[in-house]
Amino acid sequence: MISFKNPLVPLIVDPVNIDTPIQEMQQALAVGLPWLQKSFGRSWESVKKDTDGKIWTYPEVWQGPNDDLMNCMPNDNLKSQSFFRVEEPIQVTQYDFQGFSRMNASVSIIFWFNLQVIDPDLDYRFIEYRSICCDDL
Repeated sequence: MISFKNPLVPLIVDPVNIDTPIQEMQQALAVGLPWLQKSFGRSWESVKKDTDGKIWTYPEVWQGPNDDLMNCMPNDNLKSQSFFRVEEPIQVTQYDFQGFSRMNASVSIIFWFNLQVIDPDLDYRFIEYRSICCDDL
């Protein structure tokens, strides 16, 4: 069962094609960014029509082989999350005799986070600001 309070972040046992580098980056983000609570893999765009007939699109992420996809829009349950979006079509540009292929795809990584939860000591508007280390840029 999918839990929005503490969603799963399963790994694909034997990822193939574009999911291989995505999963490698997903795992590196989970280790390298201590403020990142959940690092999801590839997302898919879902479409829903509301009662007024308006069409909404939103990202969903894989929750394991026996679960449905989970809506990964920001919510108050997670302080931060990331996921990957792959633009279609994925282009196969080269095959070799061993069955390997080279693929090109546009991939985006999306981060959603609540800065007030990540660092509650910050007491100003969360806008871009110039870091002290970068004054000479």
